[in-house]
Amino acid sequence: MARCTSTDRGARRDHVRMPDGMPGLSRATWVSLRPLRLRRSALRRRAGRPGHGLVTWYEEVSAGAAGGPGR
Repeated sequence: MARCTSTDRGARRDHVRMPDGMPGLSRATWVSLRPLRLRRSALRRRAGRPGHGLVTWYEEVSAGAAGGPGR
């Protein structure tokens, strides 16, 4: 589960900007790299299908954040 926001978080190290052209995004979007815990019922209400490309991108960016900003 990832937390997304359209509020500019470019100056923060715990957020990265999602690539332009992601399906369903009409504006610049930042995703938090901090882990997020949800109850199972909350996950069912919020979960969607991210697609292989988004999952691969997020795994690469979040792995890079362990050693510094993943930008």
